[in-house]
Amino acid sequence: MKNSKKTKIVGYCIEHNKKTPIIVCKSRKDIPYGMEFYCEHCKKYHKHGEGDGHRVAHCVNQNSPFFNTGYVVILERDYSFETRKAIYKLMEAQIKLIEDEGLIDKQMSFILNLNVKQVEI
Repeated sequence: MKNSKKTKIVGYCIEHNKKTPIIVCKSRKDIPYGMEFYCEHCKKYHKHGEGDGHRVAHCVNQNSPFFNTGYVVILERDYSFETRKAIYKLMEAQIKLIEDEGLIDKQMSFILNLNVKQVEI
């Protein structure tokens, strides 16, 4: 029987000119605040500690697309649609603010906004 587990990728971010996947993780049962996700490329769970953010890939399969880029992990949260929509609007507003302050140029602002729009609502 084929394993139907899939890695839940909800978007991508651009880091160091690499397209890095954003992966939703479940809470770990063995340690408080830890997270894990099933990697369909390695056919095993990758376990990480506390906190959303970029991680070096735990992949043992060198053909995994995560092997060279790593991934951004985020803990699955049970947010309502309206809450998620509000979070993305806030992210867009923050991008606009740092663009207006001259901290990023219009091209980077465009890339960041594309990445915000790629995140699953």
